[in-house]
Amino acid sequence: MSDDESSSYRHHKDDCSCKKQKSCRKSSRTSDRHERHERCDKSERSERHERHERHERCCKCEKGDKGDKGDRGEKGERGPHGPEGPKGPQGEKGEKGEKGCEGPKGPQGEKGEKGPEGPRGLPCKPRCAKACIEFSEGCIQGCDAHKIYKVANLFVVIVYGFAEGRPKSFRICKNGLEVETCAKQFIQIDLSDFSRVKSLECPDPKIKFSPIQKYENIVIYGSNKLGELGKQLYSYTSESDSCTSKEITIPSFDTTNLTRSGDLYLYGPNAFKYISITGCNQSIFINSLLFAFSKCDA
Repeated sequence: MSDDESSSYRHHKDDCSCKKQKSCRKSSRTSDRHERHERCDKSERSERHERHERHERCCKCEKGDKGDKGDRGEKGERGPHGPEGPKGPQGEKGEKGEKGCEGPKGPQGEKGEKGPEGPRGLPCKPRCAKACIEFSEGCIQGCDAHKIYKVANLFVVIVYGFAEGRPKSFRICKNGLEVETCAKQFIQIDLSDFSRVKSLECPDPKIKFSPIQKYENIVIYGSNKLGELGKQLYSYTSESDSCTSKEITIPSFDTTNLTRSGDLYLYGPNAFKYISITGCNQSIFINSLLFAFSKCDA
């Protein structure tokens, strides 16, 4: 090793030794300060503990009487609303209150679906019932003379008077409904509503004339138009020396005669709507109309 290198090495060694000594002295001073600080803390804690023990012994020995209660302070401000508490248990059921007044009727709801068909009812037990129109004393006046009869609350019969195609009043007297043949009058009877309730199981309707004197003539027509005489269906002339009566099935309503001379063959199953009655020579009288119809008994 050269002199320069040797000198440099010594110099470096001396520097390191000096630094280590300085570091050791610094560490020694820090340790001394720490120890003094701990001794001061222990001393302060010990003094505080002694003062606390003296204070407690003093309070136990020299505690005075309790002073008077001070005045109540002012009410403080209301605090913020707290969170909602849990739901409490359900209380006991109260007594039922009185029934209130009925409210207004609400709007009608939608129409429901059609329900199932109900059970079929018991079959009806039909029977033939009879009803009669008996013409009694009275008088109808007016240019549109007519009279309405309600029969058994099932159908109506309307009687009209005409002369030469125009309405004419007619008379009902003790002998019945008078047909004044000398005045070219005819009576027209509307039987269309009876056709609605007529049954083949029941007797056919009848018309009765009385009294009929010798050579008095009765002619019956069928029509489907009001005020028109129509088609001749029946004619009868009395040759008896005494007064007689005549009851016949109303023409075109006969359902029993099935021969070529019967109404069904001549006029078909549908009877005429109107029956027109007139005659020749003298006045004739219609006494009554007799009807039979089916009625159902429960």
